[in-house]
Amino acid sequence: MDNNKPIIKSLKILGIETGDYIYDNYINNQHKKYYYKVLNSNLSKDEKNNLLIEINNAKEILDKFNCDELMQFIIENQKNINEDKLITSRSEEHTSE
Repeated sequence: MDNNKPIIKSLKILGIETGDYIYDNYINNQHKKYYYKVLNSNLSKDEKNNLLIEINNAKEILDKFNCDELMQFIIENQKNINEDKLITSRSEEHTSE
């Protein structure tokens, strides 16, 4: 499971917890959504930069997989995705005003 943690973390960063929503360009759409949410937030410049780097890194990791591979990964790891406490989507916590 250790080698799955970066994928699980990336899914959570981009707010993806089920395979129901995976389709072509979904990762790009989620990336843009969270990117602009952070960019337009009231966070400090350093906080924004850190979160934007995290969001970009998550997209890079997930871009290595096609939709079918991501859906299969999510199905096979649903329990770990739901229970994983690595990140609770910090970008959403800080920008949910």
